[in-house]
Amino acid sequence: MDTKKLSGLAALTIAFGLGACSHTTVETPTPATSTGATVTTTTTASTDTTAKRDSAAGYQASGTTTTSTSVTTPSTTTTVTTPAATVTATANGAQTLAFTSVNNSGFTGNVTLTDMGDHTRVAVTLNSPANTNASADHNVAIHTGTCASPGAKVKGLSDVEGNGNASNSDVEMRMSELTDGQHIIVVNENPGDRAVACVAIPSK
Repeated sequence: MDTKKLSGLAALTIAFGLGACSHTTVETPTPATSTGATVTTTTTASTDTTAKRDSAAGYQASGTTTTSTSVTTPSTTTTVTTPAATVTATANGAQTLAFTSVNNSGFTGNVTLTDMGDHTRVAVTLNSPANTNASADHNVAIHTGTCASPGAKVKGLSDVEGNGNASNSDVEMRMSELTDGQHIIVVNENPGDRAVACVAIPSK
């Protein structure tokens, strides 16, 4: 065989070999930040077997690379529990607190505390349950402790009837003293000393 023909075939073989060794660079996109996200990247590379002519390299195989990225973000469920409000603030800074019925008495009502500077005005409203004497007076006092475990009596307040009419008392205690989280207001049945309603004064 002619030596020139052999040389030509060898050169063609080398050109094809160099084309098959083409360099491929893959860039993986960065997904947006997502808390708890799972990122899956799949890269597929393929080489076109059809040779293309390049003026500098002779023959070179063309190739394509496909990259797909999927981001899976787990669903997030946020549960917020908000307790029922027991304090209502008015424009003049007064606080209205709802009584809690105790000892299965069925009594309801509220207490309004008004800051008077060097003392506090306490207005008590009480509603008696059905089949009871709504005109009967009931003893009211400020205690330490909690409604579950009342402490010592601190100040006595004016008696209140169970007809929804407010009973007002001026207490020689500053609002800051009453709202330290250590005081409660207790209504006792009259006659007797059974507690029928109570409210804890929250800290301010």
